Amino acid sequence: MGGCGVEHGMIDEQADAIEGGSGKILAYCASGTRSAVLSAFALAGSMARDDILDAIAQAGYPMPQLGAQIDHVASARADG
Repeated sequence: MGGCGVEHGMIDEQADAIEGGSGKILAYCASGTRSAVLSAFALAGSMARDDILDAIAQAGYPMPQLGAQIDHVASARADG
């Protein structure tokens, strides 16, 4: 994932936090962009791509260009 500082292990950790949480999850980075990307990838496979993109756009981070990457992450996570 590299360019924005998101690695595969981070995606798994964020997914575990989301799945194990009983309320809202706060992910923090200075601008919020990395947190939005990480959350989008962590939700890949458990939520529809367009719903993920809508959620991060509603949070102030419209990134429709992540669609293909979300699909790739969802596929990789499904393959184990």
